Amino acid sequence: MRAVTSLSAVLLVVVIGSGCTATYVRGRVSDGALDKVAKAAASEYAVTRIDENTIHLRDSWVWSSIGGLGWYTSHARLHHDRSSEDLHVKYYLRGNGLSSLWISTYLDAEPGFVGLALKPTMNAQIAQILRWAGASTEERKACGLDDPLPPS
Repeated sequence: MRAVTSLSAVLLVVVIGSGCTATYVRGRVSDGALDKVAKAAASEYAVTRIDENTIHLRDSWVWSSIGGLGWYTSHARLHHDRSSEDLHVKYYLRGNGLSSLWISTYLDAEPGFVGLALKPTMNAQIAQILRWAGASTEERKACGLDDPLPPS
Protein backbone atom coordinates (compact mmCIF):
# COMPACT_ATOMS: atom_id res chain seq x y z
CA MET A 1 0.00 0.00 0.00
CA ARG A 2 2.84 2.37 0.87
CA ALA A 3 4.40 1.82 -2.60
CA VAL A 4 1.09 2.66 -4.30
CA THR A 5 0.80 5.86 -2.25
CA SER A 6 4.39 6.84 -3.12
CA LEU A 7 3.83 6.14 -6.81
CA SER A 8 0.62 8.18 -6.76
CA ALA A 9 2.47 11.11 -5.17
CA VAL A 10 5.22 10.98 -7.79
CA LEU A 11 2.69 10.87 -10.62
CA LEU A 12 0.80 13.80 -9.13
CA VAL A 13 3.99 15.87 -8.96
CA VAL A 14 4.86 15.00 -12.57
CA VAL A 15 1.41 15.80 -13.92
CA ILE A 16 0.85 18.96 -11.88
CA GLY A 17 4.48 20.06 -12.02
CA SER A 18 4.50 19.97 -15.79
CA GLY A 19 1.61 22.36 -15.96
CA CYS A 20 0.57 23.99 -19.16
CA THR A 21 3.43 26.36 -19.77
CA ALA A 22 5.58 27.28 -22.71
CA THR A 23 8.71 29.33 -23.23
CA TYR A 24 8.16 32.70 -24.87
CA VAL A 25 11.05 34.35 -26.71
CA ARG A 26 11.01 37.71 -28.50
CA GLY A 27 13.83 38.58 -30.85
CA ARG A 28 14.65 41.09 -33.57
CA VAL A 29 14.77 39.86 -37.16
CA SER A 30 14.78 41.19 -40.68
CA ASP A 31 12.24 40.56 -43.40
CA GLY A 32 12.12 37.00 -44.71
CA ALA A 33 13.06 35.41 -41.38
CA LEU A 34 10.12 32.98 -41.41
CA ASP A 35 10.99 31.81 -44.91
CA LYS A 36 14.60 31.19 -43.81
CA VAL A 37 13.43 29.20 -40.78
CA ALA A 38 10.90 27.18 -42.80
CA LYS A 39 13.54 26.28 -45.39
CA ALA A 40 16.23 25.38 -42.82
CA ALA A 41 13.82 23.45 -40.58
CA ALA A 42 12.22 21.39 -43.36
CA SER A 43 14.69 18.52 -43.01
CA GLU A 44 14.24 18.15 -39.22
CA TYR A 45 10.75 19.47 -38.43
CA ALA A 46 7.23 19.26 -39.77
CA VAL A 47 6.66 22.83 -40.93
CA THR A 48 3.16 24.29 -41.24
CA ARG A 49 2.53 27.80 -42.51
CA ILE A 50 -0.42 29.20 -40.56
CA ASP A 51 -0.54 32.52 -42.42
CA GLU A 52 1.86 34.99 -44.03
CA ASN A 53 3.36 35.94 -40.66
CA THR A 54 3.15 32.68 -38.69
CA ILE A 55 4.64 29.19 -38.94
CA HIS A 56 4.44 26.15 -36.67
CA LEU A 57 7.32 23.69 -36.27
CA ARG A 58 6.84 20.21 -34.81
CA ASP A 59 9.56 17.67 -34.00
CA SER A 60 8.91 14.11 -32.77
CA TRP A 61 11.28 12.96 -30.05
CA VAL A 62 11.60 9.32 -31.06
CA TRP A 63 14.01 8.11 -28.34
CA SER A 64 12.11 9.87 -25.56
CA SER A 65 8.89 8.41 -26.92
CA ILE A 66 10.30 4.90 -26.85
CA GLY A 67 11.87 5.35 -23.42
CA GLY A 68 8.76 7.01 -22.00
CA LEU A 69 6.37 4.44 -23.45
CA GLY A 70 4.32 7.13 -25.15
CA TRP A 71 5.06 10.03 -27.44
CA TYR A 72 6.86 13.34 -27.04
CA THR A 73 6.83 16.20 -29.52
CA SER A 74 8.32 19.68 -29.38
CA HIS A 75 6.30 22.55 -30.81
CA ALA A 76 7.40 26.03 -31.81
CA ARG A 77 5.02 28.67 -33.09
CA LEU A 78 6.78 31.63 -34.70
CA HIS A 79 5.07 34.92 -35.50
CA HIS A 80 6.84 37.76 -37.32
CA ASP A 81 5.50 41.24 -36.54
CA ARG A 82 6.65 43.15 -39.60
CA SER A 83 5.83 46.57 -38.13
CA SER A 84 8.28 46.15 -35.24
CA GLU A 85 10.58 43.51 -36.80
CA ASP A 86 9.93 41.33 -33.74
CA LEU A 87 9.90 37.55 -33.95
CA HIS A 88 7.67 36.02 -31.28
CA VAL A 89 8.32 32.36 -30.47
CA LYS A 90 6.27 30.09 -28.21
CA TYR A 91 8.02 26.77 -27.58
CA TYR A 92 6.95 23.73 -25.53
CA LEU A 93 7.33 19.97 -25.29
CA ARG A 94 4.14 17.95 -25.27
CA GLY A 95 4.35 14.51 -23.74
CA ASN A 96 1.98 11.64 -23.27
CA GLY A 97 3.59 8.65 -21.61
CA LEU A 98 3.72 6.17 -18.78
CA SER A 99 5.07 8.68 -16.22
CA SER A 100 1.87 10.72 -16.54
CA LEU A 101 -0.43 7.73 -17.10
CA TRP A 102 -0.76 8.88 -20.71
CA ILE A 103 -2.29 12.21 -19.70
CA SER A 104 -0.90 14.98 -21.92
CA THR A 105 1.65 17.17 -20.18
CA TYR A 106 3.32 20.34 -21.41
CA LEU A 107 6.79 21.48 -20.45
CA ASP A 108 8.55 24.80 -20.99
CA ALA A 109 12.31 25.12 -21.43
CA GLU A 110 12.79 27.46 -18.47
CA PRO A 111 14.92 26.43 -15.46
CA GLY A 112 13.21 24.08 -13.03
CA PHE A 113 13.29 20.57 -11.63
CA VAL A 114 10.50 19.01 -13.73
CA GLY A 115 11.93 17.80 -17.03
CA LEU A 116 15.49 18.71 -16.05
CA ALA A 117 17.07 16.08 -18.32
CA LEU A 118 15.07 17.30 -21.35
CA LYS A 119 15.75 21.02 -21.00
CA PRO A 120 19.24 21.10 -22.59
CA THR A 121 17.81 19.59 -25.79
CA MET A 122 14.82 21.92 -25.67
CA ASN A 123 17.08 24.96 -25.25
CA ALA A 124 19.31 23.75 -28.09
CA GLN A 125 16.24 23.59 -30.35
CA ILE A 126 15.24 27.14 -29.38
CA ALA A 127 18.79 28.38 -30.04
CA GLN A 128 18.82 26.64 -33.43
CA ILE A 129 15.49 28.19 -34.45
CA LEU A 130 16.69 31.66 -33.43
CA ARG A 131 19.97 31.11 -35.31
CA TRP A 132 18.06 30.14 -38.47
CA ALA A 133 15.98 33.30 -38.12
CA GLY A 134 19.04 35.47 -37.48
CA ALA A 135 17.35 36.67 -34.30
CA SER A 136 18.90 38.37 -31.31
CA THR A 137 17.02 37.61 -28.09
CA GLU A 138 15.31 40.63 -26.54
CA GLU A 139 13.04 38.88 -24.03
CA ARG A 140 12.52 35.38 -22.67
CA LYS A 141 10.09 34.03 -20.07
CA ALA A 142 7.64 31.29 -19.22
CA CYS A 143 4.11 31.85 -20.52
CA GLY A 144 0.82 30.00 -20.64
CA LEU A 145 -0.05 27.75 -23.55
CA ASP A 146 -3.20 29.76 -24.12
CA ASP A 147 -1.47 33.16 -24.01
CA PRO A 148 -1.81 34.99 -27.34
CA LEU A 149 1.13 35.21 -29.72
CA PRO A 150 2.28 37.91 -29.83
CA PRO A 151 1.33 38.75 -26.27
CA SER A 152 -1.08 41.63 -25.83
